[in-house]
Amino acid sequence: MLADGREWTVEVTEDDAGGKNHLEVDRTSFEEKHEEDEDTRFPPKDEMYYLDLERDSANPVLWFNEDHREIVNLIWAGESDYDNLTANLVWNHVLTDVWTRMITIAAIEFEAEDSEWTPEWHAGVMDEASQHLFPELNPSARKAAQFLQEELREGGHVTATKRIESAVQEILDPASGFLDHVDRIGGE
Repeated sequence: MLADGREWTVEVTEDDAGGKNHLEVDRTSFEEKHEEDEDTRFPPKDEMYYLDLERDSANPVLWFNEDHREIVNLIWAGESDYDNLTANLVWNHVLTDVWTRMITIAAIEFEAEDSEWTPEWHAGVMDEASQHLFPELNPSARKAAQFLQEELREGGHVTATKRIESAVQEILDPASGFLDHVDRIGGE
C-alpha cells in the first residue's frame, strides 16, 4: 500500500454463475442508433427499453431509451422519495417482462446432457426462479429448467406461461411497489 509498508496483493475475480447480476443495464438513444445504422437491432425510438440478446447472448444487456429523458433521469438520478417510488414502479414494469423472457429462454435452451450451463446467466436465472416455478417439488435449477422445457415442448404453453408469470411476480413482488406508491400519494 505504501512504499515503506507491508506488501499487499488484491485479487479480483468474476461473479460466479448463479449470482444476482444476470444482466448489464445501460442506456442509449434508440433514435441515434437508427440514424447511425438503419439495420440496427435497437427498436424504434418510441420504445422505452430493449433486452439485447442479439449482440452477445452470453451477456444480456437491458438498454433504457434515452429518448425518454424524464424516465431515464428518474431511474438514474431521482432525488426525492417520490422519485424513488416511481423509479421502483418503472423497474417492476420493465423487469417483469425481462424476467419472463429470460426464464423462458433459459428453459427452452436448456441442455440436460451438458454439465455446464451455456450461457452462464441461464443458471442464475433458473436458480433464482426454480423454487417459484415448482414450489411443490422444490427442484434444483437444472430440474426446474427441464420441467419447464418439457411443459413448453408438450404444448402446455398456457400452463407454462402462467407458471412463469406467477414466479416472476413472487420474485419481484410488484404489488408492494404499487401499494407503496399509492400510500405515498394518498398520504400527501
